[in-house]
Order: sequence, then C-alpha cells, then structure tokens
Amino acid sequence: MTPSRISACVACAAGLVLHISICVRGEGGVDRVSVFLAAWSLVPYLACLVALLAFKGGGPGMAGALSALAVDALTYHSVFVTPKGSRAALELFFAPLWSTFIVVPAAVFGTAAAIRWRSAKAAP
Repeated sequence: MTPSRISACVACAAGLVLHISICVRGEGGVDRVSVFLAAWSLVPYLACLVALLAFKGGGPGMAGALSALAVDALTYHSVFVTPKGSRAALELFFAPLWSTFIVVPAAVFGTAAAIRWRSAKAAP
C-alpha cells in the first residue's frame, strides 16, 4: 500500500471519528437526526474511497479525503467553537452536500489531471 493510500485511509478514519463524536456528543443523546447527519456526513469519504479504487495511484483519493476533512474541520469550528447565530447548525447538513458535489470532485479530478499532465510532460 502506497503512502498516499495510507494517508487517504487515515483521513477517512479521522472523518469517521469526528462525525461519530459529533453524533454522540449531543445533549439529547443519540437520536435519528444525529445518526442521519453522521451517515450523511460520511458520504464524501465514501466518494474518496471509490476514488482510491478508481484511480491507479492514491493521490486523487488522498486529495479528496484531505479536502473533505478540511471542510469538516472548518464546519466543526464554525458550528461548535464559534457559532454565529441560530442557523449555524444548518452547516452540519449543507457542508456534506458542498463537500460531496463540489470540493471532493474538484480535488480528485484536479489531482488526477495534474498527475496525468506531469507524467505526460515527463515522458519524451
């Protein structure tokens, strides 16, 4: 297993731990909404694992997983550390949407294109 694949798996595991801790951290305990949000928040990481299987190198999957983890870290900070209003919790729903359909695909396909361009440039 290459270092980039290991890094992607570690980032996915960190995202899993983050979302499970958010799920069980709530004051009301674990309920359907928190389980749904935890499952919904893991969709970008599933896309990264698919990218690990779809691309030969682990670079695109690693880039996607790290970008998903960055979005989740920023969301956690803005919701739990420095909330700016009553609507801050809505970010827990919209961040995975943003991450799944914009951030992760841009990171995965951008990294794959950069790797392809670099390998084509290096070949005589």
